Amino acid sequence: MPSNPGPASDLQIWEVARATSAAPLLFPEMKVQGQIFVDGGLTTNNPCQDALRDVAFVHHDKLKDTCLVSIGSGIFRDQRLPNPKLFGRERKIWNASHILVLFRNIVTQTETTDTDIHELSLDHGFPYFRFNPDLDRDISLDEWTKQHGSNGSKKGGTLRDIDRLTDIYLENEKIKKSLRKCASAIVLHKFQPPSGNAN
Repeated sequence: MPSNPGPASDLQIWEVARATSAAPLLFPEMKVQGQIFVDGGLTTNNPCQDALRDVAFVHHDKLKDTCLVSIGSGIFRDQRLPNPKLFGRERKIWNASHILVLFRNIVTQTETTDTDIHELSLDHGFPYFRFNPDLDRDISLDEWTKQHGSNGSKKGGTLRDIDRLTDIYLENEKIKKSLRKCASAIVLHKFQPPSGNAN
């Protein structure tokens, strides 16, 4: 079932942004037109599949003329579970913290969705680009205001760490090439009429 099967929404951009960023324990829920919204990251941390579902509904399952660009907020790839303690006979026992970490990783995953969308783009022949800088540590939602950098110095700060890691990511030649291809694809899709339409 598409999320937005009807006409375009008349909500203000700030209302949409506020609703989708209403992360529990950080920001209160947002009530818009009688509906209550909370952070989409609880179930859809990478909303590409939902976006494609809506496009497919509007365009009768035709995705060929779609160009999808996904921008992540960074990924810390060393997201292994803590080693569970061993009790007698080397049985692995998971305590509540292990289970909570597992559930958090499941509901906030983005890379499995990326793989699924990549395969879908190959099957349906539409360009898809994913940009997601590598992080050197796990950065929590409420950490961006901290004044200390990853090395503990007061000169850094979380925001400065994010800027530094993003700059490193964007200097990568493979990423530069992908950015150029992305820009070309967007221009082509913007100025080229959809297939089947008259000029």
